[in-house]
Amino acid sequence: IGYTLTADQLATRLAVRIQCEVMTAACATKALSDIIKCDSNGNELILNLMAGVVLPARRVLRVLVQGYNLREANAPTLLTTLGEQVCVDCWPNKWAMQTRDASTEKLELDKKAGIPGLKLYGIVTVPSIIPSDTKVNSIENYVTVTIRLTVPCDPRGTLRITHPIEYMKNANAAFQGAPVTTGPTFPRLKEIRQSLNVIEIIALEERIPADEDIEIGIIMSNPSISPPRPVNIWTFEASSSRTGEDVLLNVNYNVSGFKIFGEFSRAEVMATVLSPLSDSIIGVWFVLKSALERVAFSISKGMRIWMPKGFRPNPTPRPPVYAPLGCNDFSFSYNPNREGVAGFPSTIDYIELPSGSYCSTHWDQSYEQFYVYISIDGPQLVDSGWDYGFEFGVINPAVENQPPPEENLWRVETVMENVILHLKTGILGYELEEIKVVQLTYEDTTKRRTLHPIEFYLMSEKFIPGGSKIIIRGPAGFQVGCVFFRPVLGLSSTTTCLTRSSNVVEFTLDSQDPKAANTPMAIRMMWTNPEFTPQDNWWRVDIVSPLKKAIDVRDYIPGFDITDRVMVYIEPTFAYLGESNPVLVYFLAYTIMNQADTGNELVLVAPEGYIFPATCTGFDLRLTSSVQTSQATTTATGYDTGFVFPPPGTECIGFDNATVVIRLPNGAGLLKNNYTLQVAVQNPGYQPNGTNTWQLYTRVRNENGTKYVDANRSLAGFSLGQLVPLRTDEGAAPRSSLPLALPALLLLIMFPLSMALDAFGGGFADGGAPTPSAHLAARSRGC
Repeated sequence: IGYTLTADQLATRLAVRIQCEVMTAACATKALSDIIKCDSNGNELILNLMAGVVLPARRVLRVLVQGYNLREANAPTLLTTLGEQVCVDCWPNKWAMQTRDASTEKLELDKKAGIPGLKLYGIVTVPSIIPSDTKVNSIENYVTVTIRLTVPCDPRGTLRITHPIEYMKNANAAFQGAPVTTGPTFPRLKEIRQSLNVIEIIALEERIPADEDIEIGIIMSNPSISPPRPVNIWTFEASSSRTGEDVLLNVNYNVSGFKIFGEFSRAEVMATVLSPLSDSIIGVWFVLKSALERVAFSISKGMRIWMPKGFRPNPTPRPPVYAPLGCNDFSFSYNPNREGVAGFPSTIDYIELPSGSYCSTHWDQSYEQFYVYISIDGPQLVDSGWDYGFEFGVINPAVENQPPPEENLWRVETVMENVILHLKTGILGYELEEIKVVQLTYEDTTKRRTLHPIEFYLMSEKFIPGGSKIIIRGPAGFQVGCVFFRPVLGLSSTTTCLTRSSNVVEFTLDSQDPKAANTPMAIRMMWTNPEFTPQDNWWRVDIVSPLKKAIDVRDYIPGFDITDRVMVYIEPTFAYLGESNPVLVYFLAYTIMNQADTGNELVLVAPEGYIFPATCTGFDLRLTSSVQTSQATTTATGYDTGFVFPPPGTECIGFDNATVVIRLPNGAGLLKNNYTLQVAVQNPGYQPNGTNTWQLYTRVRNENGTKYVDANRSLAGFSLGQLVPLRTDEGAAPRSSLPLALPALLLLIMFPLSMALDAFGGGFADGGAPTPSAHLAARSRGC
């Protein structure tokens, strides 16, 4: 305009021009949300222009804001002669807009009220669409649709249903009955119109009710394949022409339809290995009722085999990506002649999958299951009526992860373009099996015991080929060696032994020594016991073929508790055949029995033939040195002066057999000390011909199980004599000779006994084994 600007004005003009160019570029290249901020408060929406942003006059501003329509609970109602009902067009449905200044006063610049609002509709709720037949190519499929309206439709009311055109009624089908029927809640006087896939039901005199279930029956024809999910959509509209103009009142434009499937005449699965945590090969045998037709090469088709939860394909896709992997042990054909495997009938000539088929392993997050996908080339045909068989690899779950029988079901389906063609559900899976019999026999539970012979007795229901391996894994802490290894039963002397690690030993069968199913086997080897009982006290036995394939397995074989050795001496007081014998058991417990544990027990086991009566007689449990009069004796025993032992509530429990249990009350235990147990046992009436070995052990037995603390399982017993009645015939010998013979007889009896007791060690004072010499001396003095 010819006005000369000063230097300051030129600088300001340049800065404003640069800012304008930046803002213009931002408007042209960036989202408007970067220059306009949005706030909301209830039903009020506020758009704040950022600093420097100007909205010119007479310019159109379009804003897309996501929000919620009016909730049904907040919708206004209209009182009619039929009661109160939702009204979609009778409240002040007007909007208002205004512009205001950014100052603190919020000065109003422009305002317009009374803007017509949105037209809202009621909802057509569809609880169910239930087909009577889900098979492909079914000509007569009676479909029951249940709907519920939000807003009633006064007469003339129209209900319009549009279903996928693929389900349109076949013109050649001979239907019985009306193609469209309604239930009792729909008005009786009605007119039904049907054109292609659109059905209109018009209520002529009565209103279509709201909030009531309305049933509509439709006869349809199923296509040869289920429509894809985006196409398989039903729509519903309910309108009224009460005012002369057809007014739409209820809608639902996105209702998923039902799926249809082809059928399998047969679909079964079997496994070559039934052992837990083992690699196995799954055989699949199927027969289709309708063919998986040839299609263009660009169209994908194949089969999916869904596994029960717990089973994993081999190899297994790994998180977090779960990328598909190629199957291990995949075969186009099924081998019905595997030795020792009870599979599908071997008399059937199984057809292999078309050449070019490819197997991959997958994970589905929605189902939380693994599945195997067999990709089949489009031009290849999988015909109906033929027995197809193929194989792929899986990994069996652990015993504790095996699904229950009602969930141990497989599912097989064929798909084309990710649409299911054939479906077979509820295919019975296989139960995991372990080695039929595993018995672990041990002799000594003492800690750090070396050359401890442990014997395993095995029996498997599987055929074991020659050259197979039997692998035994002990708990951590045990050590095994092949020294003195010996096959005891069922294995040839050429069986070899190899230690794989400190607690793993491997036995290899002779290649000419296969084992039939249910062959008993026993192996004996030497182990070294650990210092303490392992936390995971389980053993495991694996039987592996020469090709390193699992044959059978047994896991979680219970181990035994590691104990300390308890020093014990047993003294009989009446060792005669068939007589009641109060025995004295002197023992030193090396490990305390914690009084915080419930169920502390002493267990005495006699040889076969001895009987502890159910009601204990002559029972007593006491400290070997029961005098606690000085501080020294109190410190030596560990119990306070005046402590009552045994604690009140101590029980003696017999079972009319060779075992007696002494149970301490809750809150009582045993310290490391010398104890004397007295209890009567019934001697056998014959000389036992078995091992004359007694056992004594301490244990904790409660609802959590049984745990052994100390044990001595190799106590030398005593011999039994025969009680001979005294001869009273005075004429048999002179009376004067008896006083001289009696002292000599007593001397002969007592001298060997005293020599044996002195050789035992003289009591616990020197840390040796307990002896009864002090008690015998006291009893002699009493005599």
